[in-house]
Amino acid sequence: LKPRYPASNRPDNRGWQFTTYPDCPSVICEPGFASNPSDWQILRDQKETLADAITRALAAEVTENGIS
Repeated sequence: LKPRYPASNRPDNRGWQFTTYPDCPSVICEPGFASNPSDWQILRDQKETLADAITRALAAEVTENGIS
């Protein structure tokens, strides 16, 4: 099997740099693996629950630590 990621996005370099190099706050949000039909079904059926959880997590982070 060939890797599913581009050469510039190897497992040891999965794109996290965008959270350290910009001059603005950033977040990596990985709501699911989406590697099988069950994951896709959960992501489709639980959109509002997922959006609410992400919103609450971001709000808690800003409330507790502010934005720098």
